[in-house]
Amino acid sequence: MRLSSRVVKVDPESATLTLEDGSKHRGDFIVGADGMHSITVASVDQVTEVSSSINMYRFMVPTDVALQKEPDTLKEWDYQTTMMDYHDFENGRYLITYPCRGAKMLNMVTIQPDAIDNADFGDS
Repeated sequence: MRLSSRVVKVDPESATLTLEDGSKHRGDFIVGADGMHSITVASVDQVTEVSSSINMYRFMVPTDVALQKEPDTLKEWDYQTTMMDYHDFENGRYLITYPCRGAKMLNMVTIQPDAIDNADFGDS
């Protein structure tokens, strides 16, 4: 496995990839884990992009910033030791938050339908 190595070419027939530095690497198979618009996907013929209809976003927020910005939301929750799960089953939206790095950071994951991301919100 090579990390932080930019792939510039993929040959799916020979399971060979070329890195930005010109080196070539061959294996039994190639896993392209860099999204729908990756060079790996582009190198495979007859690939049709299909939406999963669900999008997920993950981000981390410093706990002290979250406490400043959303004190009412966090005051009811033991953010130092437990996970918070908000879900809106009717609309398919979820927010999962849990502490990490000794509760200095909050890991947040949002899950929502693709229709929300592709909606036209005008000037909002």
